Amino acid sequence: MRGVPEPDGVVFTVHGRDELDLIEPLWQGLAAHHREQARENAPAFLEEMEARTFASRRDELLAKNRDRALRVELAVDPARGAPVGYCVASGSPGGHGEVESIYVDRAYRNRGIGRALLEHASAWMDALGVTEQALLVFAGNDRALPFYERHGFSPRFVVLVRRA
Repeated sequence: MRGVPEPDGVVFTVHGRDELDLIEPLWQGLAAHHREQARENAPAFLEEMEARTFASRRDELLAKNRDRALRVELAVDPARGAPVGYCVASGSPGGHGEVESIYVDRAYRNRGIGRALLEHASAWMDALGVTEQALLVFAGNDRALPFYERHGFSPRFVVLVRRA
């Protein structure tokens, strides 16, 4: 989208909230990445990350976006016959849009797949009429920040949490 060529050999498919379970195998890779980052950079959240399940994340996304549009996009490698990346985005006309979750399998990174997924989500939110697009980055995942900044996202808040 936005005049940028699509990655060669990858097919993008768009789905709705009823097909959120399609991301589960890739989400497991994202969860493993977050656990690794928590171990190294955010130990206060390691226990939380280790306890996180796909079912709890799916239920959280569905509850949070009960009254908002939800878009699930998969990047599929036809040669592999399986998704190699995904992006879940949400939004409402005249309201807030969010990249809820995005992940590309490590073996497929640096091929433009993440860029394409993020640009597709952003274009969808633009078409939906959201007034602001946001995404949250897990503490310790600072390596992802330059990628998001290249696509127009800027830090606004740093949220600190203290557990009771």
